[in-house]
Amino acid sequence: MVIVDQSDVANVRIIGEMDRFSAMTLLHDEAIYLHEGVQYQVEKLDYEHLKAYVKQVDVEYYTDANLAVQLKVLEIDQTTEKEAVSVHYGDVTVNAMPTIFKKIRLSTGENIGSGPIHLPEEEIHTSAAWFELHEAERRFEEKTLEQLLLGIANVLQHIVPAFFDV
Repeated sequence: MVIVDQSDVANVRIIGEMDRFSAMTLLHDEAIYLHEGVQYQVEKLDYEHLKAYVKQVDVEYYTDANLAVQLKVLEIDQTTEKEAVSVHYGDVTVNAMPTIFKKIRLSTGENIGSGPIHLPEEEIHTSAAWFELHEAERRFEEKTLEQLLLGIANVLQHIVPAFFDV
């Protein structure tokens, strides 16, 4: 996806590129896109021709999009068994579709608006690692298990990349 800055009609320029999968949540219509410390608003996303048209703005919010995801295991290549968990590695299909976006005020974090995202579902085939908790589902209440899994997801998203070249 090519990101085209149309802030200056006399000087239309390409300021970046992004993969289609990321563009669904970062370059949808009305998204606030941050590039080199400058805010841009997506005026139009031409998904078919892989172009996002943006204009420079100065707003007090950012956008955060929700993504509906379905994951299907195609093949398990390797499994390691531990006491409370099985760790698997294999091939998966990921289907993702953006649903809505929220406008979040920079200074307070409050939700100040929202809107739908109208984009088609994307599908990718990739390799993945995942785990299955054996007895954990019976040892924790549903809310505690949900918080545990969100914590693990946060670690995987923010800390693990510091240790691996991803």
